[in-house]
Amino acid sequence: MESVLHALVRVASPFVTGYDVVSNTASSAFSASLAIIGGAGPLPPHPPETTHAKAVVVTGTSAGIGRNVALTLASKGYLVFAGVRKLSDGDSLVKEFKTHKSYKANGIVPVILDVTNKQGIVDARNEIAQKLQQRNADLVAVVNVAGLITLSPIEVTDDKEIRKEFDVNFFGVLDVTKAFLPFLKRTRGRVINIGSAASFITAPSAGIYSASKAAIAAATEALRMELRPLGVGVSLIEPGCIRTRAWDIGIKKLREYNDKKSGSQQSAAGVSTDDLFAPRESKGIDNYAPLFKRLQLAYELAINLAFPPEHITQHVEHALSSRFPRDRYLGGPDVKVAYFVLKFVPQKVVETAVKMVLW
Repeated sequence: MESVLHALVRVASPFVTGYDVVSNTASSAFSASLAIIGGAGPLPPHPPETTHAKAVVVTGTSAGIGRNVALTLASKGYLVFAGVRKLSDGDSLVKEFKTHKSYKANGIVPVILDVTNKQGIVDARNEIAQKLQQRNADLVAVVNVAGLITLSPIEVTDDKEIRKEFDVNFFGVLDVTKAFLPFLKRTRGRVINIGSAASFITAPSAGIYSASKAAIAAATEALRMELRPLGVGVSLIEPGCIRTRAWDIGIKKLREYNDKKSGSQQSAAGVSTDDLFAPRESKGIDNYAPLFKRLQLAYELAINLAFPPEHITQHVEHALSSRFPRDRYLGGPDVKVAYFVLKFVPQKVVETAVKMVLW
């Protein structure tokens, strides 16, 4: 069964890519026509091959979407400052880049960047500023990818875990963006935030994660309206089921959680893609045992239908290089369908369907 699902994804993938290319092109053309009658004007494109090197900061490059974005942009000729939490992850990224046909020395520069550490963000900004000057490079974009998924019922989740989710997915994005905005205003660059379809698709146990992604979606919208008059473009990309390490970790932790021999049910409220169990604040977790068993099954099915990270990276490239980038990109066919359906289907019907699947 898994091989059949994987084959379906492989067959569908190029068609989805083709659709996204056409859709993004049509969106840019529509925005250009609006500019003629008073809409937002064009932004300067930032191709990598110019007299000045073009640099991009990408957070969360240890794995998944962030890693793919860093490798792809570097292969196109951008100087990529790759944010990692461990030097070993940076070394691994550079080593992988060396295997690319388009490898260029110093195309990827790892930088220690923990988005929850404000002083660390300042230190990373100062380090990058120094290297930009040394290489006579212009910083033209910040791509905020770093994120955390916690699956845990709100009732029993420790307050510190809830704040941690927002520290990574919301405050970390804003802190990194604000740190580099002076550079982007000089170059009329771009801010590209990787959100999630969870901002408008909410499920039991994912309420904290959805709330953090809905918050960054709203903040991204405000940032775009605030920064566009200053010449800075701001885009939001919302992925659905994309095959990343986070999904693999999520399934692994759900299996461990549902294994009664591990004892995790007595000590945790849920699971985290930090490869940890979410700490529990109160009793009552036994009420949610059936939910976690269904979540495991749902995740195991979804991962077999997940599309590769390249489907998100192509949107990052368009948001970076188009004169008329989209305000919002939906990453993956599942997100496109869900976004359309949820506009017309009553919430009661949606919740009935969720109940049938997860309870």
